[in-house]
Amino acid sequence: MNAVKERVTIYDEIAPRWDEFKAKPRDLLLKPVLELLHRNWNVLDAGCGNGVPAREIAKCCCSVVCLDNSRAMLERAKKNLAGTKNAAIVFGDLRDLPFEGETFDAVACIAAFHHLDYRGRKKAAAEFRRVLKKGGRVIATLWRPEKLVGKKWALVKWGKQRRKYFFPSDKSLKKIFNDVGFRFVRVSRLGKGGDLANALLVAEGLNHGKG
Repeated sequence: MNAVKERVTIYDEIAPRWDEFKAKPRDLLLKPVLELLHRNWNVLDAGCGNGVPAREIAKCCCSVVCLDNSRAMLERAKKNLAGTKNAAIVFGDLRDLPFEGETFDAVACIAAFHHLDYRGRKKAAAEFRRVLKKGGRVIATLWRPEKLVGKKWALVKWGKQRRKYFFPSDKSLKKIFNDVGFRFVRVSRLGKGGDLANALLVAEGLNHGKG
């Protein structure tokens, strides 16, 4: 089993418990994302998981499309988004998005980008650029626990499963997004530290003539 299929299988298996664990969106991650979105925007929630963050995005934006490559997570998302008329659910992969170019005003990627290796991050960044309209913005959160500072990746236990996380440097993240056509990329800290430390990446200033 390759790494991608293994990761999807893990999320399929933990989906029921994940829904209980993530019943309410963590303000630490969601609030700064919502603050960077606009009311008239159409947003892609890339790696939407159980759809709880997307439910909040839908309240402050024109529409949200929820994408994930775990069918079990998407089933949970359907339940959590029941009655949310401006939300749609799509099965797909961050590295090969099933959308036409220049479809979205923003891509939100909450607690998902850190599951991609270097090649996956490059592919996803290029896909984000492709589906964004001129003036579009990527907003991503990545887990950065202080106890794992300096490591390139780690297997983190959750129940009986272990999930693989990658910890790219700020410099590496900026280069990846610059290389695919985002002129302005910033990475800042979220949280007070410890196991709750996260990074917030914002990429914009899109040059559609690149790539």
